[in-house]
Amino acid sequence: MPEEALAFLTANRIGVISVEMPNGAPHGATVHFAYQKDPFTFVFLTDRTYRKVEPMLDGKEARTSFVVGTDEAQMKTMQLDGIARLTDSDEHKDVYFERFPEKQAKAGDPDDAFIVFTPTWWRYTDFKASGGKLVVES
Repeated sequence: MPEEALAFLTANRIGVISVEMPNGAPHGATVHFAYQKDPFTFVFLTDRTYRKVEPMLDGKEARTSFVVGTDEAQMKTMQLDGIARLTDSDEHKDVYFERFPEKQAKAGDPDDAFIVFTPTWWRYTDFKASGGKLVVES
């Protein structure tokens, strides 16, 4: 993963996750995200009753896309495809709360749901790179 892409992820906190629903339709939602480099995964905290969680109930995985960077002024974006699932891992929770310590005080609701997303493909694009458009993908 190039340092430019990691710096971009660190500078941003919000993205759009899209999951494949049980009927095959896509569902997109804006979320806060945390990530870790090794293994390269993303963690989201949401509510178990929200639509984006539905395809992951009962231990199922969901085909998922995730996008960070929709700011026209910044002109950088990262697009990722992969698999998402619910997690109860303390490691994943720690990754999330390290990025969002203010949310830990509200954690513990029985409807809390942590999603871990593992990319299988990604592309980082910087349309304003000094040497011209920069595109790096896995």
